Amino acid sequence: MDFSLYPKIEKGIAKKGIGISNDLKTILFVAHGTDVYRKGYDILISAIKDLKTDQFNLISVGGDKIETDSKINHIHYNRINDIEKLNEIYSAADVTILPSREDNLPNVMLESMANGTPVVSFGHGGMAEHIKTGTNGILIDEISSIALSHAIKDFLDGKYFFDSDTVRK
Repeated sequence: MDFSLYPKIEKGIAKKGIGISNDLKTILFVAHGTDVYRKGYDILISAIKDLKTDQFNLISVGGDKIETDSKINHIHYNRINDIEKLNEIYSAADVTILPSREDNLPNVMLESMANGTPVVSFGHGGMAEHIKTGTNGILIDEISSIALSHAIKDFLDGKYFFDSDTVRK
């Protein structure tokens, strides 16, 4: 990865740049499409149904917008080809959720970490080799919306603190 393409942007500035004006944690999902089964967007949507909607913003990138609870501040981008804009979105996020049912070494994980944004993912493929729970993200043993919901809740409740410089390294 060419880290020069992913300069760190201060989180508050990045959030303002994409139109987030609240102090809620921001969850990010990025994939080629929200309808790609192996990418697990449906698992994420199911997982966030169990969370308090006043605790977070949701940003999704890729394909068509899939409606969520109307109380969630949900920003969706169909496709982003501009790396500067994508970098701004990664920087605005407090955590990237990678609920893939299967994946090798996803660029989303690498791009997120390059921006200092931790990743929550299931423990298989390249994610298991790179995510260290508590250091640069949260690795989940079981592929399920319930397990993902618990991990996101732990993050939102402050069980984990991530240093963006450590995540980036």
